[in-house]
Amino acid sequence: MSLTVTAIFPIYECADRLGEHLDHAQGWLDSVAEVIVVDSGSKDGSAESAIRMLAHPNIRHEVVPPGLYAAWNHGVRLATSEFCYFSTVGDMLASGGLDHLANTALSLRADVVISPPLCQNEDGTTAMHRVFPVHSIVSESGLERPLLLPPWLSGLLSSGFSIESFLGSSASNIYRTHCLREAPFPTEFGKAGDSAWFRQNALRYRFALTPKPCATFLLHQDHGSKEHGEISGLLERLNQLSCFAMEAATLSEETVCELAILDAWRGLAGNAPETTLDAIRHLEGIGATNVEQRKYIGDLQAEIEKMRAVMGDLEKICRTRETEIARLKAAEASVRPISWLRKFRNR
Repeated sequence: MSLTVTAIFPIYECADRLGEHLDHAQGWLDSVAEVIVVDSGSKDGSAESAIRMLAHPNIRHEVVPPGLYAAWNHGVRLATSEFCYFSTVGDMLASGGLDHLANTALSLRADVVISPPLCQNEDGTTAMHRVFPVHSIVSESGLERPLLLPPWLSGLLSSGFSIESFLGSSASNIYRTHCLREAPFPTEFGKAGDSAWFRQNALRYRFALTPKPCATFLLHQDHGSKEHGEISGLLERLNQLSCFAMEAATLSEETVCELAILDAWRGLAGNAPETTLDAIRHLEGIGATNVEQRKYIGDLQAEIEKMRAVMGDLEKICRTRETEIARLKAAEASVRPISWLRKFRNR
């Protein structure tokens, strides 16, 4: 049965990994309506391999300027199906994964369906740690079936993490084509284009979450390895997107109140300052063997320990002052109070 899905294959200088990916994809390509290969000017034979290996009655190949999200957006502009699926090299669909995503989108009338990816290390072994926020949410909530998220919840989720996004891996999700045409992926946020897109559109479109893993995600060594200052600047820009999206959204008064209350509660519960702790969780989960990431994690943990030490010193100072104040009050209570005016007159 042909799904109302366009499969988009973004490729660039990946000939060493492309063969295995395309071999696997050939097992599900006959279920999609069309295939679009967008090549960002590869010089290593990647484009030729894709042309030779992918067999589909409705396939086209396009050469686009460099840039992952620019390639995705180009493929979306050419797509004619109701939904788009991005088959990024190394991230492979599970058996029945695409059917589940498409059928969930249709049954729930969702614009985006998010699934937690099965994460693999580069040596092919399964990653034993959680990588994306969606893994923790599915696990901790006990979600057992697909759920259409209300606007206030998708809005809250869009601003609840650091540089990582609730979308997880886009190769584990499916997107309604006309939504991506209306709002293409931002290209000025580096590898965080998914996060930026979700922050911009969490209140605009209908998002569904399924607990069923529908694809794998290959853990790359360079994923998430950014300098501390770069992460801080990126976080600030992403947070601005969330604020702008809230201001531009057309929401009922009740939804605005719900969002405000939940955001306030998140702050009271201690989850608002996520910029440090969630960054640590993110980098510990992804590419934990990367030297730069380990150093960054160590630096952040050292800063946290310094803050704890400062708080401990402040607490000691406060206790000393409280003791001194109590002693002074006891001493004052033991003598007859004399006003400053009486003291002056007695001189």
